[in-house]
Amino acid sequence: MKPAAVLLIVFALSGMSFAAAPAAPARAAKCVKIELLDQDSLPLREQPAVVGLLVGGKPIIPEGDYPSHSALRVGVPTSCPPALVENVAESYKESCLTVERRAQTARNNNVSNESVSAQCQTIRDDLGDSLAPYLK
Repeated sequence: MKPAAVLLIVFALSGMSFAAAPAAPARAAKCVKIELLDQDSLPLREQPAVVGLLVGGKPIIPEGDYPSHSALRVGVPTSCPPALVENVAESYKESCLTVERRAQTARNNNVSNESVSAQCQTIRDDLGDSLAPYLK
C-alpha cells in the first residue's frame, strides 16, 4: 500500500477530514461618519450627516454644500451609501483601468504615472469586493 493511502485511512479512522480551507472573507468598502471642524478644531454646532469612504486611510466625502469648515475628523464606522461607492468606482473606471487612462490621469493632474498607479491600487485594495459590480 502506498504511504499516501495509509495516511488517508488513518485520517478517516481518526475522524479527521480534509476540508477545503475556508474562503477568504469578502473585502468591502469601509465608510465612517465624518465630523466637520471649525478653525479651532471643534465640531461645528450644526453638524450635517456626512459619510466618508476610506481610501488610503483618508476619507473621500461626496460633493455637497457643506457649512464652512477648516478640517475633517474621522468618526465611527458606518455603512457605505451606494451612491458614494458608485461615484468612487466610476472614477476608478475612468482613471485606472488601462495604462492609457492612468497616463491621461497623470497628465491631467500634473503628477507622475507611478503616483496614479499607486493611488489606483489603493482604491482597488480599499474598495475590495465592493468595486467588482461596477467593473462589468
